[in-house]
Amino acid sequence: MANYKLTREDIMSMSEYKRIRNERRQEIRAIKRDRRLSCGPDATFYFENYETMHHQVHEMLFIEKGGDSQ
Repeated sequence: MANYKLTREDIMSMSEYKRIRNERRQEIRAIKRDRRLSCGPDATFYFENYETMHHQVHEMLFIEKGGDSQ
């Protein structure tokens, strides 16, 4: 298993991310569906990977209107 780390170079500009956001959200939804594990009625484990973390960082920057300073 490869070990990937997010770096500053992995972050797209917000204008670039905005163009692909809707399509990317659909792709990530499918990826996340396969990474959930239900353990009874009260617990669910969710396993992150590079793709889901990459998406999460972009979503946070997009929603918070983050720029280079973030």
